[in-house]
Amino acid sequence: VDSRLAGKFVLTGAAAMRMHFGRGPGTGFAIAVGGFNPRFAAPLGMPKLARVAINLSSGDNPRLVCEAYIALTPNTVQFGGAFELIASVKVLLTTYTAEGWFTINLLLVLKPLKFLARATAGVSISAGDRELFGVQLTARLEGPQPWYATGTAVFNFFGLDVDFGFAIGGQPGTLMIGLSV
Repeated sequence: VDSRLAGKFVLTGAAAMRMHFGRGPGTGFAIAVGGFNPRFAAPLGMPKLARVAINLSSGDNPRLVCEAYIALTPNTVQFGGAFELIASVKVLLTTYTAEGWFTINLLLVLKPLKFLARATAGVSISAGDRELFGVQLTARLEGPQPWYATGTAVFNFFGLDVDFGFAIGGQPGTLMIGLSV
């Protein structure tokens, strides 16, 4: 509440912890600062948590925001974050906007051992609501049973999209992890 870095930059976000000891389902703990990995089903009764975020700019233009989360459960370690930079300038009757971003999410399941990492990055330049050009990169690594990696690159140049992609390894099942505490 009312947190600031260096007395200037506003910090926001939420944290929660749940513990239940005993026998049977629901025994264990969950602690999260800024929430959970998007591929993890939060424990029943755990509130939806806002990411821990800091706005490193004094106004809306330019805007530089960083956000993060870390979570621990008896069987997982999770962390990730995002960085976004947006700047605009008005030239005659058109507003030009430059955006850049990077996100990463990691989920490590301890038993059975499973790893999922996903990262995205991109930049774009827009005139009003129309994207003039940009690039977005996405990568995913999952394993080890089986190892699987994918990646895409999408280039936009004045409305023409060109995309490339790859996939390596055995196709994994859908990884969605849950815990009831």
